[in-house]
Amino acid sequence: MKSFSKVSIVCEGNITLRYLYYCEFAWKFKKVKISENIDFQFSNIIILDRDSLHKIEISKKLQKYKIIFCCWNGMFDLEEPKIKFYLDKFKKQKIKINYFLVGFFKEYESNKRYIFSKNDFIRNKNCSIECNFKYKFAYKFSNIYYLFRAIKFPSFFIKYFFQRKIIFYGAGILNNKVLKTLKKSHSIRIFKIFKDFYKIFYIKNNSKDGLKFFNKLINSKEFKKLESFKKLYIFQTISRSIILRSLVNYKNFLYLPREYRMGLVRCGIYSNNIYLDFGSKCGLEKIYDRSLLLKRNHEKNSIKVDFFHKKTDFELAFKRFIKLNNILEKNPDKKIKFSQLSFLIKDNT
Repeated sequence: MKSFSKVSIVCEGNITLRYLYYCEFAWKFKKVKISENIDFQFSNIIILDRDSLHKIEISKKLQKYKIIFCCWNGMFDLEEPKIKFYLDKFKKQKIKINYFLVGFFKEYESNKRYIFSKNDFIRNKNCSIECNFKYKFAYKFSNIYYLFRAIKFPSFFIKYFFQRKIIFYGAGILNNKVLKTLKKSHSIRIFKIFKDFYKIFYIKNNSKDGLKFFNKLINSKEFKKLESFKKLYIFQTISRSIILRSLVNYKNFLYLPREYRMGLVRCGIYSNNIYLDFGSKCGLEKIYDRSLLLKRNHEKNSIKVDFFHKKTDFELAFKRFIKLNNILEKNPDKKIKFSQLSFLIKDNT
């Protein structure tokens, strides 16, 4: 993303926090205004995303402005019917759009309309941001904000503050609820892969055949014909699900599908724990939502599990995945110390 002097960002609600992270650690803007509507007087650079498209009156007036559309779900956003509907409206009005993509792949680099985050974090301390006070406070003073939250949920605070666990939060292990979401979000072709894997690995509870299915899939003609971003998403979803299934057997590992009350990764209070990062499902770059949260709040107590090492070599990534999973499965002592489990993961990725 270029170093613009002034930028107007259109968004509402909690998405504001996402933009605050990007403004500090990924983008080199000088002045930013985040609001629910476009301030045409503030800047000729306008940033939108999937949740703010409906708030824009798409007219020829926008031809004078540089529009940047943030694809938080990578190339998948550009395939979603609802988003395509709005983007077609821009096209009919001959309004040019640039796309900020979370999900770098070399084959898309030649397209001048695609913008990617750099592979390294920056620290933009001089960016002046105007936004809703609630979100600015929650971001700037995250420890204080979540300590106030702790008053409402004292038992959760005591549990997370004093424990020492390796934690993964977010959608990871497949279940019926996750499958329903995947069915809504992806094509029949991709959903069928997840459904078939789920039947073998979870319903039939056959991990051996589940791993065979995964290996066969990676080497299949069907998989190799898919676009890179779809292959990566499938690989990351299945490998993550298997690794987490192995890890939940360990006493000092905690899997949290959702966690909004205490802000475990949104503040630095719960630093006794170590937080896992499996990388983005959308691309190979360092910078995406989870990595930004961990960079700011838990840089010294997080582990990156990276099967790709910046290259989309799926066969090599599968070998790295198998190595880690075999060690986690075959280790007889599932009650090993917190520090030992940490080293076990770090040394085998």
